Amino acid sequence: MKGWRLASDIGGTFTDIAFIAEDGLLSTIKVPSTPQNYASGVIE
Repeated sequence: MKGWRLASDIGGTFTDIAFIAEDGLLSTIKVPSTPQNYASGVIE
């Protein structure tokens, strides 16, 4: 994934994730937050 950028906003209920590709394509996703292990919400 060379050239990709990732941003995440971990909230109490949902985690928002945004990906920007080299060509500028923006993709977003909203997943439930996982307070016991915040990283798993982003990885899954």
